[in-house]
Amino acid sequence: ADLLRPWATAVMDAGGQVPMVGDADDAVMVRYSRAAGFSPYRSLLATGAVLFDRGDFKAAAGAFDDKSRWLLGDAAAERYAGLPAAPARPPRLAFPEAGYYVLGADYGTPREVKAVVDAGPLGYLSIAAHGHADALSMTLSVSGREILVDPGTYAYHGEPRWRDYFRGTAAHNTLRVDGADQSVAGGPFLWLGHARARCSHFDVGVEWDQFEGVHEGYRRLADPVRHWRRVEFDKRERSFLVRDTVQCAREHDLELHWHLAEGCAVRAEGYTVDIECAPARVRLECPRQLEPPAVVVGREHPPLGWVSRGLGRKDPAPTIVCRGRAGSGSLQTRIAVVHLD
Repeated sequence: ADLLRPWATAVMDAGGQVPMVGDADDAVMVRYSRAAGFSPYRSLLATGAVLFDRGDFKAAAGAFDDKSRWLLGDAAAERYAGLPAAPARPPRLAFPEAGYYVLGADYGTPREVKAVVDAGPLGYLSIAAHGHADALSMTLSVSGREILVDPGTYAYHGEPRWRDYFRGTAAHNTLRVDGADQSVAGGPFLWLGHARARCSHFDVGVEWDQFEGVHEGYRRLADPVRHWRRVEFDKRERSFLVRDTVQCAREHDLELHWHLAEGCAVRAEGYTVDIECAPARVRLECPRQLEPPAVVVGREHPPLGWVSRGLGRKDPAPTIVCRGRAGSGSLQTRIAVVHLD
């Protein structure tokens, strides 16, 4: 039970969403609940609350859902109702085995700010079949509303162009070098080369959270490139400083992608992008070493600006692109929460 609580409550935001890392196909033998807004993670916690007598699970779950009733019966619903909802335990924020790290403040409240950074393995074992080339990517949620997202999966078979896009580096909130994915694909469920990301520093404090990681995916280039990412969260100013550092001998084509959730409104002026995803407003300031940012929504060729919430489904969504040519040095992106309704 203690292994269930940290993952589900640390990565899930206040709105019940969990980043869509890696592949997912929504495959279920029996769909026990068709309720609008069904959250499998909150449902998991509701079931766990009864099985393990955990009031903190109940507090995070919010309600005893139809799926839990089908699995455990009406008596379980009565046990759930009688279980005191306990305050959430201090969240575990570092998962070094999986490679996920959480930065933010006011967890589980209407003022929550939560970022999740990925510095884990590409996927399972040597073929990493369902992994995505997302080393050092990050997602962001504010007040339970997704802002920066992992766009999902969309396709497995029959549409190789879309399969390659959604699992490629351009479909994640990280740095792409010379138009290449960080890892080398060998087929729709095979990766021949792995980026091998790792966290080199993680610290949580009263005023600051800090993450730093590195991956080796672009060491394979003719002019090898090493990519570090440092993420600092200032809890007083409620702002992130993302510093991407490349080490190389020559200049390379560099691209930073920031994928926004569907329904976010975006206004770009110069190097500043104002993002409104009610109830939050966020300002993203792009690196001055690159060209001013472009905003792409629902582009088909080459694909960019899409979010897939289920296999075979995709919807246009804004993607901020900062690109240019540069050599060794650091690119600095500032992401600030500027307003909460």
